[in-house]
Amino acid sequence: MPRGRKPRQANLPGTDGQITELETSALEYVEHREERQEALREEVRLKDDLIALMKKHNKTVYRRDGFELRLVVEKEKIKVKVAKGKTAAGEQVAVEQLEI
Repeated sequence: MPRGRKPRQANLPGTDGQITELETSALEYVEHREERQEALREEVRLKDDLIALMKKHNKTVYRRDGFELRLVVEKEKIKVKVAKGKTAAGEQVAVEQLEI
């Protein structure tokens, strides 16, 4: 749902007005980013609902009147991150991050 633009605060006397352009641009960027993130959350919710419906109807493929839905099972992944510290044996370890 589109939101109205928030009013901008005017410069106070004695402040550096030369960065107004930067601040305005930064605020516009943040507003756009927040709208995009909200749209992404809604997209993920709708995708999850669609996957649940495919599973409910025991479908991996659904085709009809121009619709083609395909439930794709991806490989499971695991991310492992080992923080710097000591192992149970007292050995020093470095930070490692692996995606398997």
